[in-house]
Amino acid sequence: MTPALIPTAPTPVPPYTAGAGIPAPALNAAQAAGWDRHEGASANVTYTSPDGRCVLQFGPETDRYHDDADRLWIAEYRPESGQPHAWAAHFGDHVPAEAIAAFVTALTDPAGIRGSQPGYGAGAGGRGAEEVFAAAEAHGWTRAVRTATYTGSHGTMHLSYDPAPPVIPGQFLTDGPHWRVSYLPEDLARDWTVQLTAHVPGEAIAAFLTALMDSTGLDPHRA
Repeated sequence: MTPALIPTAPTPVPPYTAGAGIPAPALNAAQAAGWDRHEGASANVTYTSPDGRCVLQFGPETDRYHDDADRLWIAEYRPESGQPHAWAAHFGDHVPAEAIAAFVTALTDPAGIRGSQPGYGAGAGGRGAEEVFAAAEAHGWTRAVRTATYTGSHGTMHLSYDPAPPVIPGQFLTDGPHWRVSYLPEDLARDWTVQLTAHVPGEAIAAFLTALMDSTGLDPHRA
């Protein structure tokens, strides 16, 4: 009798190297927050907050993604006219969905952010960039001298705060600084970029970074 094959356990890798996986973790985070789901005949899926001001879209069949692989996912907050703290975030096609889920979960925490309900309207906070840099330092990232650029412990992931506006075609926010998080392995396999405008709550960016560095890792072949 041929002995039964025993499947080998998956070998986890640092989450930021694990690739996108399936979109379900991020979409489920929006659904768990009570957001409304919209989808058509295409594979695009959009979740909208109950107040209609914040959206998360997975857009594999959108024109924007066909033009730019760093815009598979978008999240946007558009407050009422004249109100502050509008923001946008764009996630590339190899960003782990689990990290996007952590971002969404932080934004939709029932406890809010700094007293703001809902949390996605809280803005960057009084400490601004320093909150996010503190999260990077907590994971052993190092800051370049005289610049606001942090490099991850393996030297292939970077976090920067740029005073210039992001260069994103069709972006509804055209001024102000922005964040950029990128993973650039030498072979460019599963490389990705994330851009976030200045008023994205720092707590959500910190949650995103923490998920990327989770020591338990992720299975790169997960489905």
